[in-house]
Amino acid sequence: MATIWKRKDRDCWVVDYRDGTGKRIRLTALTREDAEDLLAEKIQEAKAETTRELTLRDVTVKQYAERWSERVKGEIEEKTWRSYTQNLDRHVVPALGHVKVREITVSHVARFLAEKRKARYGVGEGKPYSQTALRLMKAALSTVLTDALELDGLLKRNPALAVT
Repeated sequence: MATIWKRKDRDCWVVDYRDGTGKRIRLTALTREDAEDLLAEKIQEAKAETTRELTLRDVTVKQYAERWSERVKGEIEEKTWRSYTQNLDRHVVPALGHVKVREITVSHVARFLAEKRKARYGVGEGKPYSQTALRLMKAALSTVLTDALELDGLLKRNPALAVT
């Protein structure tokens, strides 16, 4: 429950509430009206966050990777962006695209990399993927999952980082 109260030792008003994680937050304002506006703003932010979380709740790795690719284009080097999107499109999405981001586990990532380690590409028998190619596939997936963790709170930890 949120409250607004006037500090006795200072000439300001306090907005006292708990955020979505349960952490207690206290903000100050010069007038009661400002404090009420601030509280209303925080309530709106909480509602928007809940709506966003519900929208992202069932997002798949494929959908999130597409969102991620659009968001970071222009923020990272063009060559890096191209490499990541290529690895995501060719390798990660076909293998893990159907999995919901919030449900992806270390075993999903480990199984994906193990299958790629055994897989061959090219004509006929083909060649196995190099350690560098495997590292780049994992890096692309890990980068996407890091955003899911840090920006959208869809994960508690990045499962790709636990796989060696």
